[in-house]
Amino acid sequence: MTTLDMTSVRHDFSEIANRVIFASERVCVRKNGKKAFAFVPIEDLELLEILEDKLDVDAAKVALKRGKFTDIETVAKKLGI
Repeated sequence: MTTLDMTSVRHDFSEIANRVIFASERVCVRKNGKKAFAFVPIEDLELLEILEDKLDVDAAKVALKRGKFTDIETVAKKLGI
């Protein structure tokens, strides 16, 4: 993965975007010397979202098995809706 500073990204945004889009390159952006965010191909983002959804489902299944959950009516009552 390529790491660039914010100034470089600002000046070369179109070139960097094309590298991400067409070469599937991942680009990490630093701000004040610290990694701040990344540009990734949309396929990578979609895969991350699938993995996140799977983790959420797995966690929900564990909570249901352990009986550690709050039903929707209780949540609504606590929120006053």
